[in-house]
Amino acid sequence: MTAQELANILKGRDIDCELDERHKMVKLNKLGNVAELESFKAGLFTIQDITSSSVVPLLNPQAGWKVFDICAAPGTKTTQIAEVMSDKGLVIATDKDSSRLARVDENVKRLGITSVKTMSYDVFLKEADKFSPADAVLLDVPCSNTGVMAKRPEVRLRLDKKRVEELAKIQIGLLEQSCELVKKGGKICYSTCSILNQENEGVVERFLAETKDFELESQRIFLPSAENFDCDGCFAAILIKK
Repeated sequence: MTAQELANILKGRDIDCELDERHKMVKLNKLGNVAELESFKAGLFTIQDITSSSVVPLLNPQAGWKVFDICAAPGTKTTQIAEVMSDKGLVIATDKDSSRLARVDENVKRLGITSVKTMSYDVFLKEADKFSPADAVLLDVPCSNTGVMAKRPEVRLRLDKKRVEELAKIQIGLLEQSCELVKKGGKICYSTCSILNQENEGVVERFLAETKDFELESQRIFLPSAENFDCDGCFAAILIKK
């Protein structure tokens, strides 16, 4: 289904929405409980910010690929990968938070996707050798959330230098852990919903300096904007295993 076809369906049910042709998405203009819409229950669409939806296209997964989504919950990027791959291949989704990982299962089932397999984090670590190497790893890491403060203003109250340094250590650790999961020529997509250099370019530069097996293909920062279709901020880098 195209974005235009979805917009036509929603407008036919008197839902205030508009088409974003550039990103091939539909913007809902009226606040409400999206989960109550019949079209949502039927799996015709999912909810995602424009910026968040821009990460997977940078990775550019291909049909038939094997992809590990390490910090998958709630699964919007997980299902987006599967859709870009035409639901052909394998996406293994895992997350340390088992309760949030259950939401990935819910989204996968609602959308009718068959190529996604969810796995608890502990089991994934134990059995990763059975599935490795992957064509790509998506690493949407825990971060400061500075790119989404329009939605989460409380972030300001808990953010300080020490916390950012702690997060950077976690982010580097996850990158290092992912190294052995990718085949030669494979990719790691490192992403955050932060706009801080310490968690973005800084982490990538440190990783590349310490890990000679990878090189930077591209990186991009998306800044929050209220122009046209408003969006959050985030960062994404594509790292290739030599």
